[in-house]
Amino acid sequence: MSHQLSFGMYEGRTYEWVFFHAPWYAEYIYEHRIHRQQHNFSEEEGDYFAELFRRASMLTGVCSHCKQRPIARMCLTSHYKTCETSFDGFYCDGCEYNGPSMPWYHDASFFVEEYKLRKKRQLEITEAIKHHYIGPGNLTQQKMEAFFRTDKYFVDATPEFFKTSVVEA
Repeated sequence: MSHQLSFGMYEGRTYEWVFFHAPWYAEYIYEHRIHRQQHNFSEEEGDYFAELFRRASMLTGVCSHCKQRPIARMCLTSHYKTCETSFDGFYCDGCEYNGPSMPWYHDASFFVEEYKLRKKRQLEITEAIKHHYIGPGNLTQQKMEAFFRTDKYFVDATPEFFKTSVVEA
């Protein structure tokens, strides 16, 4: 069972929903340590949110291009005429982007640290994450929870967090 926000513009939404639909808000909560403010989160809820953030910050898995090596980064490109940024894919250390646009490589993450993307572009990244890890179809709460609870998708995850956490009790 997941927790729900009890404040703000996404009050009533689950934490997982916020990561997939408003990653900028999840990043704001974490960066401003709102998840550690007792009037907003209990200690258990803050720990749960922090674990989701750690997981969302460092994704792993199998390269979508060679289908063999682990993901090391994701690629964003910029259209040469419009300068619009878009998501290209998840790459291992051996695969490269070969298209006509300028590539920028970033950690495979829900968040792009080097610069702030517009919300539309951030949602393209979360849609690509959904497609790569969850597949086509509707993004249900059950699918979002299953994604975050699969340790093998994340580099910096507390192993078995959801099995040992009081959250599961």
